[in-house]
Amino acid sequence: LNPNRLVTNLAFGTSYTFLLKATGGLYSTEQYNVTLRTLQAVPLQPTLQYTAVHRSINFTFQRHGADYIFKQNCAKFERISVSGDVRLKAAPVTICSVTSTVVLSTVEEDAQYTVSGRVENTYNVASNWTLVTGVNTPIAAPFSAPTILSSSATRNSISLAWQSTPVIELNGRFLHYQIRYQSSWRPSSVHNLTSTTSSANFSDLLSGAPYSFYIAVVATGGT
Repeated sequence: LNPNRLVTNLAFGTSYTFLLKATGGLYSTEQYNVTLRTLQAVPLQPTLQYTAVHRSINFTFQRHGADYIFKQNCAKFERISVSGDVRLKAAPVTICSVTSTVVLSTVEEDAQYTVSGRVENTYNVASNWTLVTGVNTPIAAPFSAPTILSSSATRNSISLAWQSTPVIELNGRFLHYQIRYQSSWRPSSVHNLTSTTSSANFSDLLSGAPYSFYIAVVATGGT
């Protein structure tokens, strides 16, 4: 008989004990025990799909093969540029998740990223990285219109104060407030100015004249 035997259909990363004993006629050898462990399976590279929004990139992992016990998905991302400025390259950051989606929530708007993902099993064996280049986050939408909080007038001036935009609600990087005003007595005379604060004083106005004021928020995403 052939002394070599191949045992198949075993589980990955599992220990097996084999009992070996030779018999012939009326006699047999003593039983010999041997314990061996199968190699741990290496996950296959995942397929990555992503959705880039204002300040986050959502990566969905499609894992291939079921020959390992899943542990986690990991995404490693590196900021290459912001608004085309390649000098703003940042150090790579890795985020892992036990779900099929990894959310990169520390990204910037109007920036380009390189992202790679891999799958790890419970034996800490990981697949190769799947690289995705040129992931661009869009520019944010404009702000909502400011709300006027107070106003006061003198003979030749008007003061206005409006609600400043909370940082937590910023849709893009705040630049300034754009202010336009004019009097119905002189409709062709339109005045424009900017302010980084949430108040302004308008002087040298016509005495007793009605004025209209328009205030908008200007951000990197628009006005």
